[in-house]
Amino acid sequence: MDAAQTAGALPIDVEAMKIDLLAFPGHKALARSFRTGGLYIREGLELDTLREGGTGSQSEHERQPEFLPDRYEPGSHNALGIAGWKAGLEFILEKGVGMIRAHEEN
Repeated sequence: MDAAQTAGALPIDVEAMKIDLLAFPGHKALARSFRTGGLYIREGLELDTLREGGTGSQSEHERQPEFLPDRYEPGSHNALGIAGWKAGLEFILEKGVGMIRAHEEN
């Protein structure tokens, strides 16, 4: 499911909605910077990796580790983007998704 326009502006219940995969950017209703985003993967669902090697936890290996979240994280983490996500999520939790949606509709 693509939540580019909804994550942060509408409630999303992945269990009730039976969502297996949910992709969302950070720069829209989540109020964070460009080049950030997330992918929710339902527990028990396994995906093939697109790119292998270079994880921060096992960079000496050519293959991705089997444990999560490292299995799907090639390359270095975007530390500044992650810090921005924390601030954005705190804002959303403080203000509430309903207030943010009302602001957008206004």
